[in-house]
Amino acid sequence: MERSWTIECAARPVLLFLHSEPPVSDTAHHASVSAAERKRAAAMNAPARAHTFLFARACLRRHLGHLLGITPEAVPVTLLENGKPVLPGGEAAFSLSHSTGPDGTRILIGIMRGAGYLGVDLQHMGPATDIEAIAKRFFSAEENAELAAVPPASRRRTGFDIWCKREARFKLGTNDARAAFADGALDDGFVYAVCAA
Repeated sequence: MERSWTIECAARPVLLFLHSEPPVSDTAHHASVSAAERKRAAAMNAPARAHTFLFARACLRRHLGHLLGITPEAVPVTLLENGKPVLPGGEAAFSLSHSTGPDGTRILIGIMRGAGYLGVDLQHMGPATDIEAIAKRFFSAEENAELAAVPPASRRRTGFDIWCKREARFKLGTNDARAAFADGALDDGFVYAVCAA
């Protein structure tokens, strides 16, 4: 499954792509990733994690290649010191996230044309996740107050929305005060957030 849509964030269009991860035995996408990406995957201690990483990077390269008018293999993804992948030259900002639900892993890729910062996060609202315990441990006082202010029936969704925004902000890679958020829900129990500056 592949789905794409555009949302507005920080007064700029952000392209979003959602992919369902294929079975671990499907390695056709490995050919488009770089040698450094394959090496990084080989160092991972879990084959499923390595597969998710390679599939996500292959999808990212395909979308960036389409945007730049080059092959996926030619996309010049480099890593910052903090490990965040970027395109040199500021042609586009991008981010990716993955989360696993009962029907498998989903990959969310966000791409914004031009220079800037972008962070995306995707979370499955699975019943095993105790969002209120996560809130007590990780959310700020303001975020916990926001969560407490909503009716009990809405707290789970609100908690996941806050969590996604926190993660997207972290993936943004900057403390830019102009950062803006957009978020939404997918029909299979996943929620997402986008943060752009």
